[in-house]
Amino acid sequence: MRDEVLATAARFDARFDELRHRAEAVELRRAALPHDTLASASADHSLGQARSVIEDERGYLTTARARLQKPSTRAELLRLLDEMRSRLEDGITEAGAELSAVESWVAIATRGGAPAPPAPPPPEPVDDRAPETDRSGAPIR
Repeated sequence: MRDEVLATAARFDARFDELRHRAEAVELRRAALPHDTLASASADHSLGQARSVIEDERGYLTTARARLQKPSTRAELLRLLDEMRSRLEDGITEAGAELSAVESWVAIATRGGAPAPPAPPPPEPVDDRAPETDRSGAPIR
């Protein structure tokens, strides 16, 4: 049972590593944008929230591993396993959602935020011909 808990912790560690790398990649893309980009404060907050969740859950994994060092009954190990799965899955969902929001914001900001305005209509053609006239030479309107 202890081995199952350790294997589960290792799988969650790998998932949080992936999220950390994803956060680093989106941070580089975000940092390349102008600082006055619209709504960057909101994106910065979401990125900070994702990083905070990732680090909090990595700390929880360290604590969970420390709890495994003490002798535990099978019931205690099952409770720990259930607690780990519940808490860490929630953390992965939250961090992933925050990162997705930042990635979407960066994609929109990279495109310029809004579509370009339509091109102006082409100028009216210029008629260089002499106006039509009737038999008397008066212009026809």
